Amino acid sequence: MIPFNPVQDVVEHLDMIGNDKALLYSFIKKNPDFVRWCERISDAQYRSVSTAVTPLPAFDTVTALQTTVFDNWTGHEKRGPYQYGVEVKAYTADTITNWKRPNWKASAKMWPAADAVKIAKKSKVEFSDITMQKIDGLSAEGRGFVGVMKHVRPGEGSPYNDEHVVWLDLEGDPACLIHAPSFQAFTAPFDARDAKGKGLVGNAVLQSRSASSPGLVGWSTGSASLV
Repeated sequence: MIPFNPVQDVVEHLDMIGNDKALLYSFIKKNPDFVRWCERISDAQYRSVSTAVTPLPAFDTVTALQTTVFDNWTGHEKRGPYQYGVEVKAYTADTITNWKRPNWKASAKMWPAADAVKIAKKSKVEFSDITMQKIDGLSAEGRGFVGVMKHVRPGEGSPYNDEHVVWLDLEGDPACLIHAPSFQAFTAPFDARDAKGKGLVGNAVLQSRSASSPGLVGWSTGSASLV
């Protein structure tokens, strides 16, 4: 006896009519309950993907790492309660043809280190114990700023990536420490210019660029160093 599989029957029927818009739209109109369930399944799948933590790639697989500091209080207008933000872009391709499409990208609002633990505890986000320990450790001296990396595109990872914390110090020579499950490293030295030697645009004030490829020596501002 051939086993009865109604789902497979529906899939085969849709495969058959899928290229005929008239038949497909007719099917959709005649089967609203089926369409409603498809939408629920799609929404559930999207939420599952968008809340899955996407870790920063391993250090030895990152061919280029770019960290940009933004000043949200430039000019006469204060945008948001926190002055600084950090954006991290990681590339893993040997040859980078489109710098606007990194393999991994996240940003962080930088909290003053002295208040970081208090702010994190009051946040609507329920940070894990490990993330809170990292925030506590990086802010212990009360110097600089601490933030938790947040993805900016749906599907790239959780709104806040668990255990991905960044520390920034702007006193003296600026320094930035990326603290992720895959690695902990100080970024390359910062520069107020972009890779072409021009001033940074918008409210970007500093940029760090490191690369493992010899062909990107002119692009980088130095080397990132593992901790």
